[in-house]
Amino acid sequence: MGTVSQGEPFHASYFHHTPWGLVSLVESATKLEIKRLWTSGDTLAALSRMGRYPRVIRACLKAISKIHDRVPVLAPRRMRWPKKQKSLDRLYRAASVCFLIQKPLDGQ
Repeated sequence: MGTVSQGEPFHASYFHHTPWGLVSLVESATKLEIKRLWTSGDTLAALSRMGRYPRVIRACLKAISKIHDRVPVLAPRRMRWPKKQKSLDRLYRAASVCFLIQKPLDGQ
C-alpha cells in the first residue's frame, strides 16, 4: 500500500508518476498485481491549499475546484459518462494516486 505524488495532470517528470505510469511499472514487475487505485484528491483543490501561491490565486483555484464538482451541467457530456469513465477522470486529475499492490503467496 502506498501513494505517489502526481501534483499536476500534465507534465513529463519521471518522479511524479501518473496513474498509467504506476500501472506500467507494476505490470513490468513479475508477480505483482494492482488490487486497487484511488485518488487522494483533485489537483486544483490541492493547489488551493499550498502555501506558495498568493491568497487570491489559492481562492480562485478553490472556487474553480468547487464549481467543477458542484455544477456538473457545465460539462453535460461528463454527466452521461458511465461510472468507470468518471473514476478514470478523477485519476487523471488526481493530486496523488494511492495504490494497493499484492504479491501472490507462494504456490498461487
